[in-house]
Amino acid sequence: MKVGRILGKLSTMRLKILVILLGLIASFTPMTQAHSVYGGTDATGSPLVLTLLTSKDSRTSFCSMALLTERIVATAAHCVIEDQGVAPNLRWSISNLYVSQPGADVTKDDVETRVRVLKVITRDDFINTWKPEIRDYRTQINDIAFLFLEKPLVTGYSVEIATDEEINLAISRGALVTHYGYGLQAQNVQSHSPWMTQLPLVDRSSDHLEKTKVVYSNEGPTAMCPGDSGGPWYINIGGVMKIAAVLVAASGCRGTPPYSGGTLGTRIAPYLSMVNTKWEEFLQAEKADEDAKQLKIAELEKIRLQGVSNGRYIPLSGCHVPGINAELQFQDLDGNWVLDSPAMGWLPSEASCPKTHTTRAWAITKSTEGSLLRWRLWTSSWEIFGDVFKWNRPIQIQTQPLITSETATQKSSAATTPSVKRVSITCVKGKQTKKVLNTKLQCPNGWKQKKK
Repeated sequence: MKVGRILGKLSTMRLKILVILLGLIASFTPMTQAHSVYGGTDATGSPLVLTLLTSKDSRTSFCSMALLTERIVATAAHCVIEDQGVAPNLRWSISNLYVSQPGADVTKDDVETRVRVLKVITRDDFINTWKPEIRDYRTQINDIAFLFLEKPLVTGYSVEIATDEEINLAISRGALVTHYGYGLQAQNVQSHSPWMTQLPLVDRSSDHLEKTKVVYSNEGPTAMCPGDSGGPWYINIGGVMKIAAVLVAASGCRGTPPYSGGTLGTRIAPYLSMVNTKWEEFLQAEKADEDAKQLKIAELEKIRLQGVSNGRYIPLSGCHVPGINAELQFQDLDGNWVLDSPAMGWLPSEASCPKTHTTRAWAITKSTEGSLLRWRLWTSSWEIFGDVFKWNRPIQIQTQPLITSETATQKSSAATTPSVKRVSITCVKGKQTKKVLNTKLQCPNGWKQKKK
């Protein structure tokens, strides 16, 4: 689903993005990248800001960002593209990137609430080069990134995005912008939780930047610091807080206060078409991957059921952590344990297993009957083996008709009671005659047997 479609057209229902990354800006005598809000207010718990984490278990925030939709996050490109590198080369492996819940204190939050980043979107021409000594400021050009998440971070979340017209009007009025960030609160002081402050918008321009893509605010007495990069800028538009930009540079929080520099942000609105297109492509690829996954699951289930039917299905009992490796081994004639079959699939563990041990492996053995088998389990840091057992193919028993006690008695009686031949005779009584069938060769009382 396109970002614009989620939030509506830009002129009516805007897409939400909360990402401001504080970097360097030449016109503001840039120094080091920003850390956090100086002189601001603690914003722990705010839904308007979150942070990037370079591993699921990290307790250190890196850059700031904002949620636009439940699965789309906005931040500064220089936060995710390798230092002095070019897009799409990332600073870290994509498999290591996570985002926190909005407003989280990442020194003590539940890491299980963090969500993995599946894709990073930037302009193809973004260059993360910052060399102010030779007036090379390319890192500030199109310095914006969108992160697509593995699953919803906040179900149903959306935020309106300020249009260029709304931003320009706010600038002309010197309106306040609300900044959020996870950076330093002072030199060498960082809580790794979010802080916020308000600074006035100003009308400025820079020779190396397109004015329609950026926005500026003035610092003092509060300021943005290293670590605030990618943090969101919010503007009050008619009583509605709308996200306008992400922070890419500032000149405060470096040296002795008071601070009186400025900040630079990249507007979100000019990049909505790009993110909408990329989101549609992402969803199509995701659906194709899911369809292929379901097809593979169906094929494996067919193999598993065939193995159950022919007696070659070997399940691993017990409780096991997802993500481990497993294989079925057999003992050869020399006593060596060698591969019989890799784990072909994973099933849910028993109901009594802990929540951390939710899977168990299965395989289809290739061994001959009477072979000794065992399971091998391992990760990069440990290896264990299951109990040795002898494999014999289960006997296939033909289903017989159900025999009840009544039918059994009948069969028993029929088998033990000899058959007796009954004879027909003619009996008479006066002028009456009748046929009588019995085993005693006699007529009823009052009747006489007719002689032949």
